[in-house]
Amino acid sequence: MTTSDLVRRSRLVAAVSALTAAAAGYAAGQHRAWFAVPVVLAVLHAVLFRRLSGSSRWGSVGFRTGRWRARPALVVPRPQVPYGSAMILASALVAVEVTRLGPAMPIAVVAAFGVFGRSALLLTPDGIRLGSLRRRPVRWDDIDTERLHWLPALVIPVISPDPAAERGTAPAPPADDPLSTRGLAYDTNVNALLTPGPVTPAPAPGARIEVNVRGIATDHGLIARAIAYYVTHPAARADIGTPSGSDALVADGA
Repeated sequence: MTTSDLVRRSRLVAAVSALTAAAAGYAAGQHRAWFAVPVVLAVLHAVLFRRLSGSSRWGSVGFRTGRWRARPALVVPRPQVPYGSAMILASALVAVEVTRLGPAMPIAVVAAFGVFGRSALLLTPDGIRLGSLRRRPVRWDDIDTERLHWLPALVIPVISPDPAAERGTAPAPPADDPLSTRGLAYDTNVNALLTPGPVTPAPAPGARIEVNVRGIATDHGLIARAIAYYVTHPAARADIGTPSGSDALVADGA
């Protein structure tokens, strides 16, 4: 079973279990023994999909194929455990709250936040995308593979490009410019800021991006090796997320 199939099955089982748990939670308003049903379903989901947890002791999974802006991409799966179990229990607690059996709504809100408030990591032909709501782009050419490591956390060092090259070259000042006639030289950054067009801020020298490994289910070493592969093989970036690109990645040993 591929990683994509495993994630899809985990979400389907969690959704069906959540609906069943909600029905059992509503029945628990009359007979509290019904609340054992969502507890059993939550434990069962955690056992069946333990490979999709943030811990590597249960094994590890690979990338999931997906799309980013209509282009193929490699998606790092988010942990389904224990968040799937949390969604199942939250559904039951919401149903219990409907029957006015205790203050369960705050607990359900916290559990729902745990389900959706997780990090995301994508590998695209243009670079890496980090974040869940607003994804932060990191270009392949800005990654320093020599300082890339994944223990105890996945750390992606960023090379600081030349600010002038990043912002573009500004036109030379005119001969009758007031600053030049008074012996004041133009500052390169000032010229760049006065140049029409968008200005892209350069990363700080030695910047380090740390990825929370608890928010990803893919083997951390596999991610690091894949990043290093695409940084050193620019020609292979166009095939990211395609069958041929995945075969080349496996053949390279990543």
